[in-house]
Amino acid sequence: MSRGFTNDATIPTYMKKSQKRWLRNQLKIGLVWVLVLGLSLVGFTVYTVRQSFPVESGTIVLSGLTAVVRVQRDNWGIPYIWAANSHDLFMAQGYTHAQDRFWQMDFWRHIGSGRLAEMFGSFQVESDRYLRTMGWARVAQQEIQQMDAQMKADLLFLC
Repeated sequence: MSRGFTNDATIPTYMKKSQKRWLRNQLKIGLVWVLVLGLSLVGFTVYTVRQSFPVESGTIVLSGLTAVVRVQRDNWGIPYIWAANSHDLFMAQGYTHAQDRFWQMDFWRHIGSGRLAEMFGSFQVESDRYLRTMGWARVAQQEIQQMDAQMKADLLFLC
């Protein structure tokens, strides 16, 4: 048997050691990449979630307001709104409502129009059929047609 070979005389011993070292280095590099990607994903998730939180302090410029509106939240996050006119009041109320409950508002909009399958997939098609037979969207459209101009304007300001 020659020096540097194993008993079966097929793979040199020094190659086995270098392969182990190479494998160990590759595993270390792979682990570092997994950690970097994992930490990046966690950071991105935290950043994205925090961006969706409502702005509760400072000044927000909202186009369409005719005067200054003051919104103050209490210790429980409940907004109190002071406005000079109903137009600005309804715009500020719609804005703060959307800050706090946008997903819920969108969810209820899909329920009212019988379009839950758009959000949750085809297993909601039967629910959509049922909700559409209830006719909530038709009733809402009929009620809008019966509203006076001031009520329609207030609703538009709210949205």
